[in-house]
Amino acid sequence: MNVRRGFLSAVAVLGLLAVLVRLDQGTVRAQYETEEISAENPKIDCSTNPSYNNKYIAAAFKAGGGHAGGQNQQCAACHQSDSPRVGAGDKPVARYGTSLIQNRLSEPVTYSVKFGKKGKWEEYELKPGAVRRHSFKYQRANQNRSPEAWVKFEGPKGDAVEKRLTLIATPNERLGAVYFFERDDKDRQVHLWVPDRQVSRR
Repeated sequence: MNVRRGFLSAVAVLGLLAVLVRLDQGTVRAQYETEEISAENPKIDCSTNPSYNNKYIAAAFKAGGGHAGGQNQQCAACHQSDSPRVGAGDKPVARYGTSLIQNRLSEPVTYSVKFGKKGKWEEYELKPGAVRRHSFKYQRANQNRSPEAWVKFEGPKGDAVEKRLTLIATPNERLGAVYFFERDDKDRQVHLWVPDRQVSRR
């Protein structure tokens, strides 16, 4: 009887671990020393922001599993209530600085990301349509600061292009600044773009 219970407990623990691993796929979290935390993270705006209707932002949020897209959707992802009211004290608490990168190409793209000046480049392959989140977990709520984040990829001339990523302070790490790889209509080369609209507060 004790052997059976032990076996069932072990199976339950392994099952829970498997679920946690699946939930964590697609998110890369970073932790760094205090001296590396130098970049200010603008705070994410509420979904009443018309930027949530931007087709690129909406597509990246939907593919990343953080938001169905459109204004006033899934408020409970960040608020306690589905219908938050001004002055009710239901304010989102930022716990992460996050950027999302989506591959809008028809082929996989390889790129690298580095957090902090002393950080190492980590390489990733992103399948067509896929989204990967690069997130820094705050040591305290509403810290709104992170290490500098950089992305590197092969440019139009075969050289390495480096760009700084903006991480947005967010209560939900599935939402953040949105970047996407797409082919330019003119030169047909792969570029990393930022949507015209931003989901951060100005």
